[in-house]
Amino acid sequence: MAARTIVVGAGVLGLSVAERLAARGDLVTLVDRGEPGGGTSRTSFGWLNANSKVPRAYHQLNVEAVAAYRRLAGDPVVAPWLHLNGRIQWADEPADIDEMDVTVDAMRVWDYPVESISPDAARRLEPDLLIPHGAEVRFWPTEGFVVPQGLVDWLRRRANSQGVGLSIGSAVAGFSIEGARVRGVALDRGAHLAADRVVVCVGRWTEEVLALAGVHVPMQPATRGSPALGLLGYSALVPTRLARTISGPTLNVRPDTSTGRYVLQGIGLDHLAEPDTPPDPDGDAGRELLARARHVLSGFEGARLAELRVGYRAVPADRITVAGWAPGVDDLYVLATHSGFTLALHLGDLVAGEIVDGMAEPSLADFRPSRFGAPVPAGVEARAIH
Repeated sequence: MAARTIVVGAGVLGLSVAERLAARGDLVTLVDRGEPGGGTSRTSFGWLNANSKVPRAYHQLNVEAVAAYRRLAGDPVVAPWLHLNGRIQWADEPADIDEMDVTVDAMRVWDYPVESISPDAARRLEPDLLIPHGAEVRFWPTEGFVVPQGLVDWLRRRANSQGVGLSIGSAVAGFSIEGARVRGVALDRGAHLAADRVVVCVGRWTEEVLALAGVHVPMQPATRGSPALGLLGYSALVPTRLARTISGPTLNVRPDTSTGRYVLQGIGLDHLAEPDTPPDPDGDAGRELLARARHVLSGFEGARLAELRVGYRAVPADRITVAGWAPGVDDLYVLATHSGFTLALHLGDLVAGEIVDGMAEPSLADFRPSRFGAPVPAGVEARAIH
């Protein structure tokens, strides 16, 4: 008989895991309080990479995850949202060059591809890129980006075709546990969904949701100045040509190929993000993002920001991916990572394999939730997660 599996969280990771579990024969229900991809997944830069991700096991997991995307690159259905055309990074101040090359040297030790190119070569790749002639430029050929909503929509269609059920509009308020074994979830509207196992993929809400089952997985808080919080600007249409991700000393920028806009991430501006406070695109942070963009790309002279979003990141307390069975509660699986878009497809395969086959995946051995130690005290009051 097929196992009944509930996946809590319909972001990019939850969608991927649900689709892969259903493909292996599980009867899957995906539960979320909002629309698929409407939480953390809608505030992601979408950068695909394994750059500066430590320790080595975490780096290698990301390398393999990008390779999984590369196997899809020739699919015309995938092409509109997947762009594995490399990333250009540059610096022109001595301290910034030194910092860049510390990263370059470390990545070369791990055989992660990187090339030194001239500013002229960078401008041949991206004609509208404004790089000083004396700058040092590095090209990371295996990196790229996804358009987040495109990937979410693609995964949602695949999940639907595999028969994944969708329950939206209710938050998880607790878990049904018999003995030490999970047997379903309770929703904040009073409903109970029975299951043989539950997978929690709720991103930045991981700590709160798991506490309802007495499981301890600490996350970085979404407070001002935290690595879990940032700002992303979305330009209005501008007459700029750009095909790939650019990283300068003060700005990361990539095209949004679904809209013709550009996504701007200011280096050192994340501390201006206020949780649960929609930022003003015409405010100080928005004006600073545009000023930086004008120094990086031609065509931004008269640009404006159409939108400025607070980006929420799912960052475990030690900043390393969490993947594995919850300690102390049987049949409860936990998945949380800051590298959600990079790892989504690869983790979907690995996690589904662990769950259905019952065999530990060696490449996930360093990411188990048991590393955080003792669970929260018993008797925590069940409550809805808002």
